[in-house]
Amino acid sequence: MKRGRTIIFLLIVIALLSCLSSIIGINACATLSHTVSHENIRGDNTEFVIEGIYKYNPKWYVIEGIAWDIVTLFIGLPILIVGLFLFFRDQKKGVFILLGVLAYIGYQYLLYAVGWAFNELFLVYVAIYSLSIITIVLICLAVDFKEIIQPDKDKIPFRSIGIFLVLSGLFLIKLWTTVIIEILRNGNTSMPVDFQGMNSLVVQAFDLGILVPFV
Repeated sequence: MKRGRTIIFLLIVIALLSCLSSIIGINACATLSHTVSHENIRGDNTEFVIEGIYKYNPKWYVIEGIAWDIVTLFIGLPILIVGLFLFFRDQKKGVFILLGVLAYIGYQYLLYAVGWAFNELFLVYVAIYSLSIITIVLICLAVDFKEIIQPDKDKIPFRSIGIFLVLSGLFLIKLWTTVIIEILRNGNTSMPVDFQGMNSLVVQAFDLGILVPFV
């Protein structure tokens, strides 16, 4: 396959870097008790983790990050490996699995690169999301989607998929605009409890600006 070796190499690098980042992130569980309360200029009194790879971030945010590290390590990476093998044995099954998991990994580490307080893994985060985007492009260039989809075109539930995507987009819009409106009503002087300690709504900006338009 054209660009096959390059794709394999990039997938291996992405898998190794993601594994390293996830393991280090999961180990941050040991630092959750090492916190200090701090009141920011908004008046929010928040517990911040002060040790480990996720130091200088709100404790609630670190807990969420560790949860996503677990998902990446035990679900995302195995799917990536399965997708890699299927991609070169049966393009019809493997290509969409790979594109999906690469989109997840790339998006996740883009959020990590801009959402976490700067830490020692910053360049790793940048490398993972950048390589994920590059690999998605290379896979799209290497695959003839018409050849893959055409034989089973009548069997693909396009309408159901479309409805699911539209509902997902509407759910995100409703979920995050509710949070944004609440903050605006408070005069932008405080964050809701689940967002205290944050300077801005990074996840919400990316979800509304990237995920919603594409779905």
